[in-house]
Amino acid sequence: MTDKMKPANEREPNATEPNATGPNATGKDPQQEEKLPFRQMYRKLLQLDDTPHSIALGAAIGMCITFTPTVGVQVVLVLILSMFVRFNRFAAIVLVYLSNPVTIIPIYYTDYVIGLFVQGNSGLSLEEFGLLWDQSVSTAGEVGFWGATQVLFKSLGNDVIIPMFIGGGVLGGFIGVVTYPLTLSWVQRYREGRQGENHQDS
Repeated sequence: MTDKMKPANEREPNATEPNATGPNATGKDPQQEEKLPFRQMYRKLLQLDDTPHSIALGAAIGMCITFTPTVGVQVVLVLILSMFVRFNRFAAIVLVYLSNPVTIIPIYYTDYVIGLFVQGNSGLSLEEFGLLWDQSVSTAGEVGFWGATQVLFKSLGNDVIIPMFIGGGVLGGFIGVVTYPLTLSWVQRYREGRQGENHQDS
């Protein structure tokens, strides 16, 4: 009986068949392919058809907003700011999504702790903060979008919200200031490298 007539589980391994634990038919590791969207996102930021300043400013604004307690309205804030300041909105919106269900509690608790430090107060532990956040989110999920935002902030209370905004302003501002020169340098170096490659090809 030839290999083609045998059941799949009895055939000899074939170099052209995908392997669940190794490289696939294209020779690429599946785990590396899973990371490809993140690499593509980073490359898209570098390849945006805009000035390095505009891209870097967009990235800085996006990072600043990410670390502020503005859950649910980050993209709206980006769009409003873009009406008054020229920056690359795509760069800002991409980085805003660093604030997601996985990262939101660590980010907002850091805001909260920094805000408490600035105020000279003490407050909730990380575990207590996480429980309060989960309870607030579950309550807010029973109403519409804007109602959910109001319920969320009311249920957290001023003792939590005010330090979060203070800390978010401090942390977001600092990270935004750091992000601008780093992104500007990366974009400029990427474009210089591309120009060098083009000169070599010609």
